[in-house]
Amino acid sequence: MNIPILSNIPIIGEIFFRQTILVYIAFLLVPISYYIFYKTSIGLSIRTVGEHPMAADTVGIPVNKVRTICVLVSGALAGLGGCFLSLGQFNMFVDNMVSGRGFIAVAAVIFGKWNPKGVLMASLIFGVADALQIRMQMAGLGIPYQFLLMFPYLLTVVAVTGIVGRTTSPKALGRAYEK
Repeated sequence: MNIPILSNIPIIGEIFFRQTILVYIAFLLVPISYYIFYKTSIGLSIRTVGEHPMAADTVGIPVNKVRTICVLVSGALAGLGGCFLSLGQFNMFVDNMVSGRGFIAVAAVIFGKWNPKGVLMASLIFGVADALQIRMQMAGLGIPYQFLLMFPYLLTVVAVTGIVGRTTSPKALGRAYEK
């Protein structure tokens, strides 16, 4: 999708104004999700269910319903990510085209400290690392391509192992709740 006039700007135009519609949707979802999580009662309910489901249930929040809706929304967003890979990046479907990017997505959430703005920044860092390894392969530096393919994943492991500092996940993450 080319944005008229802006897409003709040297260097910047190619980077920012010649993207698929899914890229613009992804950038638009960051402030929307931040607003929902931190400025609305729905977001407060979501965060409460993730941190302390018993307290949420005590004040009348339907814990399992909120969790189910959140899983459905996250599945839809993951589907958009897969749609971007098959339509926006590769223009075809091939087996194993995700090739570990789900691990990088989880690492981006941890590295971004569970905050939409932080996750955006982490995703951009990991995206730059992926683009850099592709450019390094094209430059013909004499480094075996397998080592260059490792670069984004190696950066992910290094980032998650402690560079970011202490991060705390939601306390009830992965725990079933029963009344």
